[in-house]
Amino acid sequence: CERIRVRKEIRDLNDQERRAWINAIKTLYLAKLPDGYNSFIDWFAYVHIQEYGNVHSDPKFLPWHRYFLYILQELVNRVDDSVTIPYWDWARDSQAVQDSPVLSDSYIGGNGDGGRGWDLTSGPFGNLNVNWPSPHTIKRCYHRTDGGRRFPASTLDPFPDTIRMNAVVNQYTDYSDFAWNLELYHGFLHVLLGDFEGDLGPPQSPNDPAFFLHHSNIDRYWWQWQRRHPDSAQWQTRHPDQAHSYEGQNYDPPKSGNANDRMSFAGTLDEIAVNTMFDTEAYPLCYTYASNN
Repeated sequence: CERIRVRKEIRDLNDQERRAWINAIKTLYLAKLPDGYNSFIDWFAYVHIQEYGNVHSDPKFLPWHRYFLYILQELVNRVDDSVTIPYWDWARDSQAVQDSPVLSDSYIGGNGDGGRGWDLTSGPFGNLNVNWPSPHTIKRCYHRTDGGRRFPASTLDPFPDTIRMNAVVNQYTDYSDFAWNLELYHGFLHVLLGDFEGDLGPPQSPNDPAFFLHHSNIDRYWWQWQRRHPDSAQWQTRHPDQAHSYEGQNYDPPKSGNANDRMSFAGTLDEIAVNTMFDTEAYPLCYTYASNN
């Protein structure tokens, strides 16, 4: 790598960095692919829809989304090479996520408009149109839960807090234990900011810019796990068929997985080997996370 990019928590960006990130992402909503119909963000939604069943509840969940974010970084840098994609540490906001600055007009906007079918009308991404699964305005819908039933609301159920997420990273030394549990916790944001009414709940979740901040954060937890359990992480690279390696035996139900498995992206890109996604500071990834994490 000629350069190692450092991903920061989005609130740690200065005003210039924040505006540059917003501009770059917004450009990907507006710029069209050669087909003249789909935007670059539409590509992410389309691929996520097509591959959804292959890369969720599966060991490929983490490496597949890591490469997905790498593609986002590559496209962002065609717009502005100074921008490194950030993450949103929502655990910091766990008890009142709806009050997070990230969900303000200065970042990605807040709740959708219930009178307009939960269209996102606030913030820099308000009123932007997307094409998958059919043309519509980005939709976001906050939810609360009562008696096992979720319903649209102006506030949000609590998210997992920092103590809980640190426990997930620290507790599990086996990849499949860790990945399975991390994926479960990752579902909070998708359900509570989207569910069936918003874009974040269904497979077209990349329609909402919160998707990329959220998955950068999930990737950060994997990065932390790799650093805190170096024996397990090294096993993944050196002995892909042995214990503590990349596999899915502790999934429920168990899943087969091998570090040499290939990951597909709806036929739009070459397939990528899982084991090329283990080291973020190696080619092609070339990034790390800010050292205060």
